[in-house]
Parts: sequence; structure tokens; C-alpha cells
Amino acid sequence: MVKLKPLSLLPFLVATARASSAQGREEFASALPQEELQSLCRRHPTWNNSDGTIDYERCKDALGFELFEKDFLSNNPPEFRGGRKAPWFQNMENCMTEKSKNRPREFQSETTPAEPTVSALYPDKHSPTLAVVDFALSDEEAATFQDLRDCVKHNHPRQFVRRSFAGPGDDFEQEGGNDATFVGGFVQLFAPGVAAKLCETARVAWKKSEWFKIEDGDVPFQFDPCKMGMRTTEYLSYDPSGWSALGGHTDIGTMYTILLLLSDPSEYKGGEFFMKPWDWGGEEQHLKLVFKPKRLQALVFLSDLEYHGVQRITEGTRRALAVEIWPYANPPLGVNRPQTFEFEHYLDTGSWEGTQSYDGYFSNDPKTREIYYYEGQE
Repeated sequence: MVKLKPLSLLPFLVATARASSAQGREEFASALPQEELQSLCRRHPTWNNSDGTIDYERCKDALGFELFEKDFLSNNPPEFRGGRKAPWFQNMENCMTEKSKNRPREFQSETTPAEPTVSALYPDKHSPTLAVVDFALSDEEAATFQDLRDCVKHNHPRQFVRRSFAGPGDDFEQEGGNDATFVGGFVQLFAPGVAAKLCETARVAWKKSEWFKIEDGDVPFQFDPCKMGMRTTEYLSYDPSGWSALGGHTDIGTMYTILLLLSDPSEYKGGEFFMKPWDWGGEEQHLKLVFKPKRLQALVFLSDLEYHGVQRITEGTRRALAVEIWPYANPPLGVNRPQTFEFEHYLDTGSWEGTQSYDGYFSNDPKTREIYYYEGQE
């Protein structure tokens, strides 16, 4: 008879217990009512939790949100290649996990977040071009987005740009700019619940405003925003020491823009969003609508049509999230807010190389006008 050492069965027992535990979680998750599974996914924007009852695939199916994952993990710049097993991907996952662990408990709600709801339409309810959407993100979703921005900026500093909106011959200060961290693709991969909620925010605005009935022009407003591409997702900030305003402009090539405030209005002075409605005469007339949204309230508007900008901020910091939705696919990671001609170049050649959105943007110092590449130092 062979005598076993007292601990020789331990690895086997541990492996068996882990397999049994994983199987139990699978069975528990599959037995969850659909509403409860949806609630769990909405409360955990990264679509995973500590007990393993939810994951990416379950939440994607439960919420009916197509992430078009291959868009972000193919034909990327070299630093973003290798898929989910690549070191850069693992570093991002580890960063997000660590930040979630350190987050104050008050952000981790046990209740299902409220659904996005349209509370107002402008300039009038009969032919609106802007919708105000309440409950666009929950506190937990906003905190997850902040974590994502911090992880992206830390791990991939070239995604951060001090961006001037002044073109050749423009007044540098009047045109303004913003500090932007490009998180397109990252939000779908590492905070998919936030991407799904932003999609739903655009969709409720599209339905309530009945933009799907618009038939004029060449823009296909009849298509569901959730079936279209997110041209860019950006974390934006303005403050008096840097970029303090954004000159009026239209988002050429974009159908819908979501602008969501991450700062409370009490945290800054000035910094109102303005819009000169097309029906009122657009850019050339003096009348304008001015908004100072509540924290986590979103403005969804027809941004290729409506002239808009941000008035000068005199105190504090204004932080916002911006998403542009366009009638093309999602750009891959590292291709930041491409122009339509750049995307068409990619469709013709199969390559992004040689385009500014791929090769990287210069930063512009808002005080000295110095042009430089940001490499991780403020």
C-alpha cells in the first residue's frame, strides 16, 4: 500500500474546488431571471464582478448591445496589436481592476441605474435639433469612465492632446480648444456598460425627437444610432489656466454628438455650452441658446447642422464627455477622430498610415502656442 504525504492531495482538491465553484457560478448565472441579469450588468459597467456571475458575453446578450469588437482590435497602430492577450490589454485590465478596488463604496450602488430620459427639446418640440437627456450615466458609470480616462492617459500618453481649434490665420485665443483624452475603442473594450449607456442615451434622443423622420439631404438620420459607429469618444477639460473656451463650429461628418457633463455646475463659473440653431439663421445671427447642464445630464444634438461651442470659463474646471456618432464604422484603437476622407482612404487602401488621426496629433500650448508631442509630462 502506497502511503501519501498529508498534503499531496491538496492541489487536486483545490483544482476540483475551483472547477466546481466556476461551474456553480455558470449555473447560477444561467438561472438568473433576465431582468436580474440586466440589472447586474448595468450596476457593473466593466461587465464583470467579483463572484463571476456576469461577464462580457452574458451582458452583451442580456442588454442587446453589439460592440463590434473586431473594429477595435484589427488594423491598429503597433502599440495596440495582439488582441486581448497582449501586454497592453492586460495592463489596461489590471489598471481598471485596481482603480475599482480603491473606489469609495458610496459609488458602488446596489440599485439598478435609472434609464436615460428626455426632459426637454430645443429650439422647439416640433422640429428639435437638440435633446436634453437626464440620467445619461449613473455615478458608478461616471466613476468607471474617469478610471478609464486615467488608465488610458497613464498607459498611452499619446492619447492625450492639448488641442487647438485655430486653423491657419484664425485668432488663436478666440477659437480656443480643449484638453482631450481620446478613449474611443477603450470605452467599448474596458467599460462596455458605459458605451452601452451612451448608445441608449443617443437612441432615446433620436426616438423622442423623431429624427428618424428627417428625409432632407444626404444624411441617413433614419438609422438607429446604436447601429452606427462611434467616430470618437473623448474626455474633455477646460480651465482658466489653459484652454478656457471653445469657439463656435460644427462637427462636419458627424450625425449626432453626445455632450455629457462630468462636473457639477457649482464647480466652475462660465463655461456654458451655446448653440446657434440652423432654423434661426445659424452661425451668422446673434441669437443663441445657452445651456449649463447638470452633472451627468447630456445634450444630444445634430452636430453637423448646428453651430455650437463653449463660452469662456473664469473659475474652476469644466470636465465633460463627448461622443460623436457617424455613418461609418468604428475606428480602431489609436485612430483618433478620423476625418471622412481619412476613413475613405482606409476603405480604398486598407491602411491608416499617413493619416494624422493615425500618426498622432500635435499638442498646442494654450499660452505660448508652442507645438509639441505630449509624452506623459504636463
